[in-house]
Amino acid sequence: MANKSGKSLTTDVAALTTVRVGREPGRGEEEGVAVAVKLRPLSVAAWLLALLAFGVAWSQLAPAALLGSTTYLSAYGNSMLPYLRGGDLVVVRPAPEFRVGDVVAYHNPLLENELVLHRVVGFDGTRLVMKGDHNTWLDEYRPSSRDVVGKEWFHVEGIGSVIGRLRDPSNGALLFGVAGLFAIGAPGSLTNWVLGQRQRRRMGPMRRRKSRRPVTPGLLSALAVALAVSVVGAIGFGAAYAYASRQPAGVTRGVGVAYTQAASYGWSGTAQAGAVYPSGRFGTGDPLFLKLARKMQVHFTYAITSAEPVAAAGTTSMTAKVLSTQTGWSRTVELLPATPFSGSKVDITGTLDVGKLLAMAQAYERAVGLRADNLEVTVVAHVKVNGRIGGVAIDSEVAPVLPFELDSTVLMFDKTAQPDLGVPGQAASLSSTLGGSGPPTEQDRVRAVLSPQLAGTVIKQVLVPNQVSAFGLSVGVAGVVTWSRLGLLLFGGAALFSLLLVLWTLRGRDEAAWIEERYGSHLVPVGAIAALRDEGAIEVTSMASLVRLAERHDRMILHEEKAHDHVYALHDGELFYFYRTRSPVPQASKVSGVG
Repeated sequence: MANKSGKSLTTDVAALTTVRVGREPGRGEEEGVAVAVKLRPLSVAAWLLALLAFGVAWSQLAPAALLGSTTYLSAYGNSMLPYLRGGDLVVVRPAPEFRVGDVVAYHNPLLENELVLHRVVGFDGTRLVMKGDHNTWLDEYRPSSRDVVGKEWFHVEGIGSVIGRLRDPSNGALLFGVAGLFAIGAPGSLTNWVLGQRQRRRMGPMRRRKSRRPVTPGLLSALAVALAVSVVGAIGFGAAYAYASRQPAGVTRGVGVAYTQAASYGWSGTAQAGAVYPSGRFGTGDPLFLKLARKMQVHFTYAITSAEPVAAAGTTSMTAKVLSTQTGWSRTVELLPATPFSGSKVDITGTLDVGKLLAMAQAYERAVGLRADNLEVTVVAHVKVNGRIGGVAIDSEVAPVLPFELDSTVLMFDKTAQPDLGVPGQAASLSSTLGGSGPPTEQDRVRAVLSPQLAGTVIKQVLVPNQVSAFGLSVGVAGVVTWSRLGLLLFGGAALFSLLLVLWTLRGRDEAAWIEERYGSHLVPVGAIAALRDEGAIEVTSMASLVRLAERHDRMILHEEKAHDHVYALHDGELFYFYRTRSPVPQASKVSGVG
């Protein structure tokens, strides 16, 4: 055949195959300059998506040995039965805080710094109180934050023993050998050989396939990206569902239940009516002049309150103590014996005989020959209470103090005294009742002494929704199950739909169409390849092999199409290689018939 200029369409193979891929025209081979490769937006998006997925997976799953934050442990022993069994794989991650009920891994220096995996059952200051579920005793060592590796993220039954077997030298050698075969490309070579054998057997008559328009590469790329995204999403939501569905919907947590113990003092009595006591009575805050009255009634009220139900009972009593500030001499008298009570509130009253206390002090002075003008009198109401707050047992004891000053003429309330509940460490708890941000005033101090309060907290074990934490977010297990089901349904359906679209798009495509789509940039259409008549031409078993040769020798691939038969050829300067697709119509068995 000839074109309009009269030149033959038969191609000079030697000339065509010397064209260098990526060289600028007009330059020598030694001074060739690489031409920029055109990047497809969808391919870039797919790579970015893959890198993002890899980064997310690495941030969550990378082991601590590889500078990650996740620790993989294999459980052994029976201390955590039935929750964990020997051979279970436990994945542990650091946590900003720990709660009662968390399963925590920590280094125990009492066991040669061995990693222990037990549950948090309480707190000792900043240290954790640990216990195995199957054990009847608490762990002797109480870890601090520097001992803790992290808390359980999830666990998988039995997988830890499988991973442990890989540590065996023989198993490790087998795994290394398989990895080596993949590294040298043995599976790929075997696949190419099998495909080549199948192609040689596919000779013979075949029905002619219907011709169709070639599929746009961009469409296939878009469908491939959609399929990849859908599969990745389905796998992610499937993994989330598999994990969340194995977790309990609720877990037991320690929740603080606040309660308050409040006390209140007051006094009253009768006296000789006159200028000092016009009504013949005195009350809280009034001094008691011994010439006008010798006794008074001391009233005390105690109440324990909480937002949770309170069921309390106990005993209460009242005493008075007189003390000489000069010599330290003291005597204590009982104003009210121990009296049982039930309920969250109790009122008691004791009679204070001030004249009797003064007489006891004066008898002491005469006996030792001293004079003690300054005496202190303190009234103490003792309360012992036990019961339950919100179902949690409580056992408490308070003894608030009511202070007075006494001399031979008058008993006066001590306005300089500090509030005292008789509870070790309660001063800080009472500081809030002494006023605002500034120094407490006298009125604040008097109010705190007459009506002291003590706040406390008990830990109540409650069933709360279990949470799944990832990327700094916490979501309830029930919500994860619901959303993972929905995501699995949506992404799984999208993956199936994308796969069907890909199959529908690719239906009836022959091998030549595949080659055109995948390797079109490597091909140079030509009329006829005369070198195919050479019996020394080498036929390769797959198009992929021919492409690898072209890339290695930096050559373009010649493409000849005749009567539905496609031949692809490459000349590397010494040898001639070709690959031919199998025609759907009977063809000559010899290569020389192609031309």
